[in-house]
Amino acid sequence: MGYAGRASTSDWLEESMRLKGRKIVITGGATGIGRATALRCAGEGAQVVVVDINDTDGRSAQEEIRAEGGQGW
Repeated sequence: MGYAGRASTSDWLEESMRLKGRKIVITGGATGIGRATALRCAGEGAQVVVVDINDTDGRSAQEEIRAEGGQGW
């Protein structure tokens, strides 16, 4: 058995991109749980829109998503 009881690394890679092609809007995505959710969704292949009243941290979240290779607006 591979990582966390999975049969192989390829199974893990396939599962890790389970949101590929999805578009997700995260409200309150600049900090805290919202930011963590935005980063996780982007890491799993989603295109993420971060919406927050806190413009500075919202832009920072977008930049972090892009720096990790994701698509964030």
